[in-house]
Amino acid sequence: MRIIKKEDADNHEAPNTALSTAKLNCTATKGATAIKRELSPNTDADSADEQIPTAAAKKQRRGRPPGNSSFTKEQDAYIMQLRQEGKSTTLVHRLFEERFNTGSNPKRIKNRYFAIKDECLLNELEENILIQAIEEIETDMAGAIVKRFKELSNGKSVTKSYVMKKMKSRQTRSKA
Repeated sequence: MRIIKKEDADNHEAPNTALSTAKLNCTATKGATAIKRELSPNTDADSADEQIPTAAAKKQRRGRPPGNSSFTKEQDAYIMQLRQEGKSTTLVHRLFEERFNTGSNPKRIKNRYFAIKDECLLNELEENILIQAIEEIETDMAGAIVKRFKELSNGKSVTKSYVMKKMKSRQTRSKA
């Protein structure tokens, strides 16, 4: 397929040069990508310049179709309430579907429960303790490893510098 630019179309000397009867392929650039658009027989070159080029629709690939797949806060609260009452996964799903009619399966409800249970089950004090523990480990990872090694090896200890050396050698080995 030959691409004819607007400037070339004006100078084009074909027997039938009327743009209203011929289809004209123009290329417009938007950023660094070239977008092809095709003029219909009813459009002329002047109105084509006014049109904004759009990218061609992409064929959907594998995976879920786009849509609103997220849970609402009300749905999350209801799932937590049912699970904390000790109801089974299938019963939770049945009651959830009776109330919200989402068309989801029991595994999706179960996975959602496990995704939100920790943030819902920890109170503010426990949340702060967890954040403090994370910060301690992040700032002194070698010290935490030394402490854990001492617990597991019945009192034998290693230095932080040796632990850091081993950590560095593991990182370079895993990259290779």
